[in-house]
Amino acid sequence: MKWEVLSESALKRSIKVIITEEDFQSELEKTFNSIKNYVKIDGFRKGKAPIETVKAMYAEKSLRSTTESLVNKGLLETYKKYDVEPVAAPKIELGEFKAKEGFHFTANFEILPKIENLKFKDLKVPVKKRIFVPKDIDNSLEHLRKTKAKFTDVPSDQPIVMDDLAVVSIKAFDKGKPIDELQANNEVLHLGQNHFVPGFDSELEGLTSGSNKNFQMTLPQDFHPEKLAGKTLDFEVETHSARRMDLPELNDEFVASLGLKDMESLKKIIQQNLEKEFENLFLTEKRN
Repeated sequence: MKWEVLSESALKRSIKVIITEEDFQSELEKTFNSIKNYVKIDGFRKGKAPIETVKAMYAEKSLRSTTESLVNKGLLETYKKYDVEPVAAPKIELGEFKAKEGFHFTANFEILPKIENLKFKDLKVPVKKRIFVPKDIDNSLEHLRKTKAKFTDVPSDQPIVMDDLAVVSIKAFDKGKPIDELQANNEVLHLGQNHFVPGFDSELEGLTSGSNKNFQMTLPQDFHPEKLAGKTLDFEVETHSARRMDLPELNDEFVASLGLKDMESLKKIIQQNLEKEFENLFLTEKRN
């Protein structure tokens, strides 16, 4: 594993993490062997299918799993190597796997500032207890709905809308020059979350699967990597497919799926759990 610091400031970092082909292939083989041990393939006993058969059937799933594993491992080693503590989940820009070159990703994140030689012994900070409000129940119910959500394919003749999961390929250019940091193949975007570029999702709304769109966007001044901040770029996007979140209704059937008899019982349990959580949080912060 190798690293390249693309930009850094007192509170921000943009670091490129490079995974060698050898490490990538090693992790991929582990994934294939793990899948081989638990899947049941017709014509073979569980765990006895030839590894080549497993590779042919589960290549895409294994690549996704391997990439995710290496990104998580790479992030932990990056934080340790540079002795930084991120304040939130980093924004990840995935690169492509290339034979003999391996795979890379770029992590953009904010970090906690280094504060040394401060004495907190006599410092007292008032702790305010979180008070339960009825809206907390509504927020919890909406979260429960999303945990029970199902995703269905969006027909190719129907437009993509916000909250859909769109699979797209993206090319970006600065005055005709490709921008490697913003190239992506088969990238999954949750429209409305703005995980790629702020405002990018709005350009995809209304497209259909299999369609293309060219447009310009000006990146924000605080964009990472910093060398692209404030630039107006040309984008080419191809949409491949989309899936739509189907949220269950808050009715008796939904409540029954949670093992409860009615909505009032569910709300009562939510309130009790939240009040207990707020109380425990208050006591923990007070002790600290």
